[in-house]
Amino acid sequence: DNNIWFASDRSGISIIDANRMQMQRVPRDHEEKKGSTGDFFIDSHGRGWYSDHYGINYVDLKTRKHKHYPLKQTTFVWCKASFVEDNDSNLWVIGRDNGLFRYDREKDTLICVLGRDSNKPNNTDPVVMTTGVLGTDGFIWVGTYNFGLMKFDPITETAEYFESGRPDDQVLSVEEGVDENGRRILWVGDVRGLGVFRPDQKKFYFFPDILSKPYEVNDIYRDPDGIVWVSTSDGIIKYHPRSNAIQVISIPKEGLAQ
Repeated sequence: DNNIWFASDRSGISIIDANRMQMQRVPRDHEEKKGSTGDFFIDSHGRGWYSDHYGINYVDLKTRKHKHYPLKQTTFVWCKASFVEDNDSNLWVIGRDNGLFRYDREKDTLICVLGRDSNKPNNTDPVVMTTGVLGTDGFIWVGTYNFGLMKFDPITETAEYFESGRPDDQVLSVEEGVDENGRRILWVGDVRGLGVFRPDQKKFYFFPDILSKPYEVNDIYRDPDGIVWVSTSDGIIKYHPRSNAIQVISIPKEGLAQ
């Protein structure tokens, strides 16, 4: 129906009606308890998912009914998860410091396969995850706060980690793309800037001179035309692989003041 669903930090879940061009909030039960929301995701089955400070949530896009799936409470104070699907349409919940969960549709439950909440003795690394992307290689690539970049195999449910070489070893955002020669790369961002990871070399390359000072990468998105858009603390970075050109769109100073 081309409607736009989104989760906001202060206003909860909302929908923009594509025909009327009007925004409407979608209230939840016990909303005062759930706090901020984020990371809205619509899976291949047409189900809406989002996270809050206490776990993850499902919303039926037609009836607008919600269901909450709690996660164990820890010292992590932000929204608890982001989402990605594999090639078999399995939903994976990237549960920040709780772990990586697979959603079992038949049992309507979350199964932790890696991380702090996992029941598997060999998969309880204290990894704190950020966001992830499904690669064309079938692996799920996940950024972490403390283990660099994680390559996860959804079939064997095993992980491999790659250190970024940066002081904090963080990868806050990750997105797949191609370079000017059509070779596959992964765009990565951290609190100090933007770079790429080359899977064939297993190496990171960061760009020191895109902006005049260090900046934090908030999100990376590759559009259907292959153009990469990077949201940063200082503005927007745009990369077009055909021209191999990087364009910087700065945030006006008056915008930062607000």
